[in-house]
Amino acid sequence: MGLPRLRRSEAREVTSMVISRWTKARSASALPPDSVALRVAQLESVRRTAVPLYLACAANVWVTAVLMQHRVPPVVLLAGLVPVTAAAVVVVALRLARRAPGVTEQAVTRGLTWNRQAVLWMAVWLVGWALALYRYADLAERVYVAHFATVSLVACLVCLTYSRRSMLLAVLAPGGVAVLVLAVSGEPLLLAVGLETAFLLAAALPVAGSRERNLRRLVLAQEREGRSQRQITDLALNDPLTRLPNRYTITQALDSALDRPDPRATVLFVDLDGFKTVNDTLGHQAGDVLLAEVARRLERTARRHRVSVGRLGGDEFAVLLPHDDRARGEALGSEIVATLSEPYDLDTARTARIGASVGAALAPAHGTDGEALLARADIALYAAKDAGKGTVRVFDQEMERRLTARIDLEAALRRALADEERVFVFYQPIVDATTGRVTAREALVRWHDADRGWVPPNQFVPVAEESGLIGDLGRLVLTRACQDATTWADGARVAVNISAEQLGRGTLVGEVREALAASGLPAGRLELEITETAMFTRAEASTQELAELTALGVRVALDDFGTGYSSLSHLIAFHIDKIKIDGSFVRESSESPASATVVRALISMAREMGLTTVAECVETEQELERLRNDGCTEIQGYLYGRPEPRPQDAQYVQALNTLRPRI
Repeated sequence: MGLPRLRRSEAREVTSMVISRWTKARSASALPPDSVALRVAQLESVRRTAVPLYLACAANVWVTAVLMQHRVPPVVLLAGLVPVTAAAVVVVALRLARRAPGVTEQAVTRGLTWNRQAVLWMAVWLVGWALALYRYADLAERVYVAHFATVSLVACLVCLTYSRRSMLLAVLAPGGVAVLVLAVSGEPLLLAVGLETAFLLAAALPVAGSRERNLRRLVLAQEREGRSQRQITDLALNDPLTRLPNRYTITQALDSALDRPDPRATVLFVDLDGFKTVNDTLGHQAGDVLLAEVARRLERTARRHRVSVGRLGGDEFAVLLPHDDRARGEALGSEIVATLSEPYDLDTARTARIGASVGAALAPAHGTDGEALLARADIALYAAKDAGKGTVRVFDQEMERRLTARIDLEAALRRALADEERVFVFYQPIVDATTGRVTAREALVRWHDADRGWVPPNQFVPVAEESGLIGDLGRLVLTRACQDATTWADGARVAVNISAEQLGRGTLVGEVREALAASGLPAGRLELEITETAMFTRAEASTQELAELTALGVRVALDDFGTGYSSLSHLIAFHIDKIKIDGSFVRESSESPASATVVRALISMAREMGLTTVAECVETEQELERLRNDGCTEIQGYLYGRPEPRPQDAQYVQALNTLRPRI
């Protein structure tokens, strides 16, 4: 079969596309005619070729003068010998003296202009001198003189390859005159020489043009290589998003500052508070905009104080101070916290607020090695966050001791979870406020370490969340709670706490399905307790997960209500069945009329919305009576029972209680 024929319109489109791509390819590989790099390369090429060509021309003139001395008057000979020889001497002298123009644009332009004018005059002079000799020569000598003029013109063209106009001028003016003289000589031999000269000069133009194109390609390749090298260097030394120096550059600068007989420096380790929430809720693009604005604010502050700033990675930055004045370092740290805590306009419709914490380390007091100083500033930063964020802390040895203890605690917890050894689930009853019947039991994790004894949950749960162990810990509690609930004769529900690190990651629904299927517990008997703060860590994904769990029949309780992002719309949007009134309101309601009013308002609101209410931390009959009168649905607290292990663990737990901690 033959190839299908294209319609005329299709052929035009194909042709247009080919021409467009060819034009783009040429423009991508083209240099602007006024490129400084190209002019420098052109001048360097002229400098390399000028000396041998001027010497060749001078030698050619001397040979011709010797050959023609018996026929030509001395004055005519000297008219060729003196200027050409002088020009060659000057060029050689300049080359030997290395008096090349500088690399400024003006100097390069002057050098190329001088060369163009000098070469054009040289071409005119040599051809003119050849025509002067031509008058005195016989036929054979005229042939030689013609070849002399041709060779001289070609030599001049080599020095003019960077200027197409000058090349054409040299070919058409002196070259054209020489060819014309030979053409009208009436001698067939001279006519042949004239034609040969014309062909040679015509061929010299594309050859010279090719040489110029090759030079352009070489310069373009060098410029591309230079740009690539600069980009590689830039990426190696600077952060691509914020354009600040990166960790490597900061560490090198710090090492240089410390590599002195008496090193004095301060490192401020800056970490953003709440950036992760912005990144998760508004998206990574908004997070990048926020980081860029943080960098600009830090740069402005650094310029005012004449200090250095860089990005270490993520939402961490470093500021280097050229002194070890603790008071000045803390003052700058506080200024940074205040500056970074101001609102950020991400775009025309969205504004974000974050905070910052700062850790400081001083040299030589806290170390004289860059990485060590950064590490200790990081330890101080951890202490600042532990103190409530939005503050500045300076490193001390006690911080390092606490951090080491935390690392050891994490390692011990990791081993305990891997072996499922001495990790228990205790249960605290939740009762009906009117009848006193147990309606649910809250599953509370407890851990006994062989060295530390019973570790309080408020110590190891945050460690699990920060280290990524919360997923394993949460699955263990969920699985055991569902299994244990199937053994309860009263059919009470089991309530399991869900961490912010578990919610909204796309794994919770599958884990709940698996735990229910493995235990056989009906979904209606499982309650998941979440905090308002946890829901808003990844709001959109959390809403989807809670909707799926509700569809399964699982109940959702809002824990510590009133202490987070409290909003009536949250109770509807997140499919909440129950609210748990934070124990702080319950305890203070006996002494504080304001707290008592808050508790009544929460209970009344929940009743109107058809939600169950649970009052936490109820310990006295007086508190119970007041909550009953207010209409609270369920009660949890020491009044009805402390957290207790399941029956099969009770004897083991009692034995552990008799052991003394080793550390």
